[in-house]
Amino acid sequence: MGVSSYGAGPTDCGTVISNYNSPISSLSVTLPSTTAIAAGWSMGFVSDNGKTLTVQVNGTSGGQILMPGTRGAQSSLSLYGQNYELVRLEFDGSNFRLAAATPATASANGMFPATTTPSSSSAGCQTGQLVFDPDYLYACTAPNTWKRSAWSNF
Repeated sequence: MGVSSYGAGPTDCGTVISNYNSPISSLSVTLPSTTAIAAGWSMGFVSDNGKTLTVQVNGTSGGQILMPGTRGAQSSLSLYGQNYELVRLEFDGSNFRLAAATPATASANGMFPATTTPSSSSAGCQTGQLVFDPDYLYACTAPNTWKRSAWSNF
């Protein structure tokens, strides 16, 4: 039987959960309390069947989800809303670290690579992101700071 929310526990270590059988268009997973698990606890999350999947920390002793780059500590993350997206989180003794993510999910959560050209020089980004279009190369040089350079023949 499918569920629309799931509370992960210590015995879920090493498992992967999918939103495929969720009776609605999404699945929300709450990570276990950090006092109930040991460092090294990990779990994977997969989106499938055209449904979204959100992972959030426990409201009590939940720690944070540490994201790469400049995003820092977050209380939740969402998988990109397409099929076969994957995220794996690992508990480090205090917080959950993003150990792996498919490229579309990484991009949807503000991690490299950027997939669309920035709408302004202050559009959201992480330092080091690059994106290009037929006219410009855009580089994120500081959090939420884009620079661009026009293409030229040489």
